[in-house]
Amino acid sequence: MNVEAFIQKAQAMINLGRFELALKELQLALAQDPDNIDTLLSITVCYLELNQYEEALNYSKKILGIDPNESLGHYYQAFALLNLEKKDQAEIHIKEAIRLAPESAEYYGLWSLIYLQKRQWEKALEYAEQG
Repeated sequence: MNVEAFIQKAQAMINLGRFELALKELQLALAQDPDNIDTLLSITVCYLELNQYEEALNYSKKILGIDPNESLGHYYQAFALLNLEKKDQAEIHIKEAIRLAPESAEYYGLWSLIYLQKRQWEKALEYAEQG
């Protein structure tokens, strides 16, 4: 099977909430094309959904190592960092995600959540409204 076939099969698994099965397909795709951003993004999503934030962080770092301008890589890294209680680092990455894709409302939602966890209510509300 080619990379796209593995990715399509994995996407179907993701849509069904079968993240562990999706990871198996994605690892097969990654073996054929280790720098495929779509595969790495999907793997990161699976690990985030499985609450395996260290693994998600590792894959988001791989994404950004290949393409530092991949806004989803920064977004996923911010999400993983926030769940690992690293709010300041999460903020750095969400700011970069927003700089790269300012039209993405969900990015502002995460930025708002970061400020909620920092107990900075006014900033949290400000970014929630921007989203």
